[in-house]
Amino acid sequence: GTDEADGAIEIPTGVENYLKIVHDIRPNGITGTSERVNEYALLYDIRFSELAAFSSLIQTDLTNQSDGGLSVRSNGSIGRAGTIGYSAGDVIKKGEWVRLVVNVSLGEDEHCFYNIYVNGCKVFSGERVELDNVYFSLEEAVLLFADDDGDNGHVQVSRFALFNTWLTDDEIMDLGGFPVVRKTEMLPYLQAPTPTSIIVNWHTLDKNLVPQVKYGTNPDHLDHT
Repeated sequence: GTDEADGAIEIPTGVENYLKIVHDIRPNGITGTSERVNEYALLYDIRFSELAAFSSLIQTDLTNQSDGGLSVRSNGSIGRAGTIGYSAGDVIKKGEWVRLVVNVSLGEDEHCFYNIYVNGCKVFSGERVELDNVYFSLEEAVLLFADDDGDNGHVQVSRFALFNTWLTDDEIMDLGGFPVVRKTEMLPYLQAPTPTSIIVNWHTLDKNLVPQVKYGTNPDHLDHT
């Protein structure tokens, strides 16, 4: 779920605040000679209550003595400078639940990639990085939301999954996501006008909305309901 009653937890800011995920994925990669996990996918159901200068999503240094590998910046972009680069801004919005998928096949081969999806849609294709890159390949465990100098936190998480291989675009789309929250829309349209009557129809995305029609002799005198 997406609130505390459903099991969602909040990760406060601070060096000591993070989650540790231990896995049994064997070293993998496009060459077959890798020492670390280079092909995997991460799924997060998350919401940021604040967007700090940097908010770590993943830390591959199990001692947490270095910067996190992948971060969200204050403008809502995701990435890492000097390696995969950064997405456009507003990929992550303050206060909005999203299903974030990080899809990874490390290597400099043309078939390798570092892609990020939000609610099933690809929002970023990062630069390729080498096999066993220390910031993005995994050892026998991985830290979530960890950073050596407190660039983390302000995040709620209700679900996390680690896949032992990369996923196809169709598989990621099938994972779905959170619908974009938007204001209720009322879409009226008129039919069969006569000198003394008209039919008013409407379509709304809110099934619980009880519509009300006001009418009168001119827009300043809508005195009938």
